[in-house]
Amino acid sequence: WDKKLSPEMRKVAMYKGSYYAIPLVEHRENMMWANKALLAKYGGELPKTWEAFNQLAERMQKDGVIPLALGGEDWQEGQMFTSVILGVGGKDFYNKAIIEQDPEALKGPVMGKVFDQFRKMINFSDKNRIGRDWNAATQMVIDGKAGFQFIGDFAKGEFLRAGKVPGQDFLCASSPDNGQNFVYLTDELAFFSQKDPQRQANQKKFAELVIDPAVQIEFSRRKGSIPTIMDVPLDQFDACAQISLVDRKDNQANGGMLPSFIENIAVDRDVRGVLMDVITHFANTPSMTSQQAADRIVKDLQNL
Repeated sequence: WDKKLSPEMRKVAMYKGSYYAIPLVEHRENMMWANKALLAKYGGELPKTWEAFNQLAERMQKDGVIPLALGGEDWQEGQMFTSVILGVGGKDFYNKAIIEQDPEALKGPVMGKVFDQFRKMINFSDKNRIGRDWNAATQMVIDGKAGFQFIGDFAKGEFLRAGKVPGQDFLCASSPDNGQNFVYLTDELAFFSQKDPQRQANQKKFAELVIDPAVQIEFSRRKGSIPTIMDVPLDQFDACAQISLVDRKDNQANGGMLPSFIENIAVDRDVRGVLMDVITHFANTPSMTSQQAADRIVKDLQNL
């Protein structure tokens, strides 16, 4: 496994030097999804910067089109916030503000810009988003009722289930200004220690099957993820997965693989709770300013 698994997957699957779980899939959180036919009416190009996205979304909104599909669950807001903070601040700021919870970074001008952009994103969504499941938001993009969604690559499973083809019916890329930076999360199958030799053998066999390249490739192709193992052939995957596979390989050498704080990898759960409370309160409180949000994060973290 030390040779097969990607480095970040080894890190999250081990405890005190031993594997306790099987990393089933590796997901990328900071993804952008778009309806190709709808986007074609506005030039057909995916926005590469937040400024370009804002301009495009404003045009859509003026035409009565919902620019952004979003649900009311806090983690949906959180995953979108990840794309914003990484796009506005970059990976060094993500590490400072999220991983290290540096007070100066959290209350500084960059975080203010992050919340400013996040407010614009919220305003580009529709008023009926409260209570909407993530896959219902994805369906809005599939049906052309909304232009974009910013959520993890598991959304691709919904497009595929609806018979849609990457590049033909929908488009995908890392979120604006995110570049190759990759915020990762994983689904794992945890094992409990067993004394019975037969159960130990069963666990070992099951683990071998899950990590088998054929299983990893086929499962990820259906789910929207990429395999947790390295050295898989690119031609076995669609264009969306190929982007993530290439970016993962390049990032593993330059520190661009960043753990998700939404999905309980980057920070302790009490820290996540503080971040999520402020993000969702800000998203649902139009009167809250960006500075108030940043100051509240610092204050609440100090009270842990």
